[in-house]
Order: sequence, then structure tokens, then C-alpha cells
Amino acid sequence: PRLITCDISGYGDKGAAGSYYDMKAYDMLVQAESGLAALTGKEDWPTRVGVSVADISCGMFSHAAILEALIKRGITGQGSMIDTSLFGSLADWMTVPLFHYEADGKGPAVGHGLRHPSVQPYRAYKTIGDPVLISIQNEREFASLCANILQDPDLASDPRFSSNVARCENSAQLDAIIQERFLGMPRDELVGKLAEHRIAFGAVNGLRGLSEHPALTRVPVELPSGETVDLVASP
Repeated sequence: PRLITCDISGYGDKGAAGSYYDMKAYDMLVQAESGLAALTGKEDWPTRVGVSVADISCGMFSHAAILEALIKRGITGQGSMIDTSLFGSLADWMTVPLFHYEADGKGPAVGHGLRHPSVQPYRAYKTIGDPVLISIQNEREFASLCANILQDPDLASDPRFSSNVARCENSAQLDAIIQERFLGMPRDELVGKLAEHRIAFGAVNGLRGLSEHPALTRVPVELPSGETVDLVASP
């Protein structure tokens, strides 16, 4: 009675999965079935997320459920039978876009790439060097961007851009203004100015950028051969 078991499947048990019970469920298949690939890719061609998120998310949900079961057993002495699935894990992550779709029959727009569908400017722009992604969440931040980065403080009161709704409606014009300014700046210079003025940003890195990232922590692990390698540390 104290035993804790965890069954991991592609689409859930027979009651939940129905005809999908015997379906093979590799990570990319589940990304496609769950709608995640459609949101991630271009409008006419879905795209796989770059890492195996179905496998990872299901493992995380399973881990959390096992910890809960251990706490329960410590209190009640009773074990638990846990069922998790790759599809159910990604479906949970898709809750917000699913609610959008069920509310208006359309759902969020797809094919944005590194661009937010309903907040502007919240997207990546080219620079002299690699791109930079900025995230403007309120009017104070937008005014700071206009005055300190774009060197045009009056832009913040322009009726085309004076609210997030207006900026979304006129995003092509705003993007052109920002992109023109950013294309004249080296990325390091732009990043320095954004940091100085507390404007949210992220450098668009490749694997080299991750490998050299100052926030990346590593832990040495000794292999059976006696060789030591530095692996990414658990967060």
C-alpha cells in the first residue's frame, strides 16, 4: 500500500487517450499534435521547438507528482498511482493560446518569430552584429526608449504610438523607426545603453553565446574513464 508508481505514456491511459492509446509518441510528433509546432513556426509551415520539450515537460510533471506522492505517503502512509503523458504535458503548456482560440474561434496569430503578438515593441531587431530583442511593457519604458535610445522623445506622444493598442495597430511604422536606429549601432553599444536605462532586453544568442554566457553555471562531473567534464548545473 505504500508503493508509488508513475506510468508515462504518449497520450494518457485508455480512458483519456481513446484511439490514441496505442499511438507512437516521439517528441516531435507530440509537438505537432498539441498545436505547439503551429504556434512556433511560420503561418504556412509549423516548426519544431529546438529542444525536446514534450519529453522534458512530461519528466518535470512526473517529478513533481512523485514528490507530492512522497509527501502524501509521509502523512498518510499510503502510496499513489501516477499517470502522466507527453501530450497532456504540452496541452497544459498550451492553455493560454487554447483559451484564446475557444474564446474567439481564431486564437493568437502565428508566424511572428521573435515577436510578441499583442505587446509592442516586443521583438528582435537587427544591429551591427547579432540581433537584440527588446521588451517594452508600459508607457514609462516606451518613453525611455524614445528619449534615450531612439533620440526622439516626442515619439512617445505621437498618437500612432502613444499606447500599446496604437503601437500594435501601427507596428510596421514603429518597427521601421526602431530598426533604422538599431542598424546604426554595434550590438555591444546598444546593449550597454539598454542596460544603463533599465530597458528590458535580451541578446539573441547562438550556442556560442550560451557557452560563453556569464549567467551559465557548470558543475564538474567525473566520468568512469576518470576524465572530468563541466556540465550545465541544475538551476
